[in-house]
Amino acid sequence: MVHLRRAYAYCRHCGVVGCGGRHQDYQEFLDQFQGTIDVEYRDLNIVAGDTVAFSRGLERMTGTLKNGQKFDAWVRFTECYRKTNGQWLAIHDHISVPVDLESGEAALDLKP
Repeated sequence: MVHLRRAYAYCRHCGVVGCGGRHQDYQEFLDQFQGTIDVEYRDLNIVAGDTVAFSRGLERMTGTLKNGQKFDAWVRFTECYRKTNGQWLAIHDHISVPVDLESGEAALDLKP
């Protein structure tokens, strides 16, 4: 397991220009938790060239919400990177969850 650090990789306040407002979205998500949020990756695929790369796979987030409720959800992710001045920077990400088509609600209880 690794601790969730990616949430801050998109914020121009943290050194990456062009976050598109993600800092506030991620901060609101993180503010729902108490303590550590753990992340587990599964079926990780990485494709890299000289200056661009992407990764995709499944990501499991677990933690405890401030109300004491346990949070445990798998999401699908894709992240794109560009090598700039010798550093790989995340330039785009997409996270999605399956949807129950009958209810229209996110299906956060599914497991791979």
